[in-house]
Amino acid sequence: WVRITSGPGGAGPGTLAFSVDPTPTSLPRSSTLAVAGHTVTINQAGAPCSYLVGPPSAQIGAGGGPGLFEVNTAEACPWTAASNDGWLHVTGGANGAGDGTVTFSADPNPGEARAGTIAGGENTFTAFQSAAGTLTLR
Repeated sequence: WVRITSGPGGAGPGTLAFSVDPTPTSLPRSSTLAVAGHTVTINQAGAPCSYLVGPPSAQIGAGGGPGLFEVNTAEACPWTAASNDGWLHVTGGANGAGDGTVTFSADPNPGEARAGTIAGGENTFTAFQSAAGTLTLR
């Protein structure tokens, strides 16, 4: 991923040019070049992290219950999952790096239909819950 593009040999002062390929992952990497008896280290940061939550939403019956969604991202990208609503609870997979599964539980709904969110990475999962006294078929 590091290539010498000009000046690979010679005597006396000179210039050595090299190129660096884009990184295919979010992990940082390092390489070295040997130049006139010296070692030159090339460090490259990982690619930026991007996050995808899937599915982005789900319908939950008025009686509440469990659910899950996936957080998809590159292997070195950290994330956390946290509920933004008191009736929606993260029960597993509250943090990770790379792909992961978040499990949650919704409390029974005593009133009107409602929506709640769980932040997962840089994205949000939305749970839509039916009103009390209604039946949701899955």
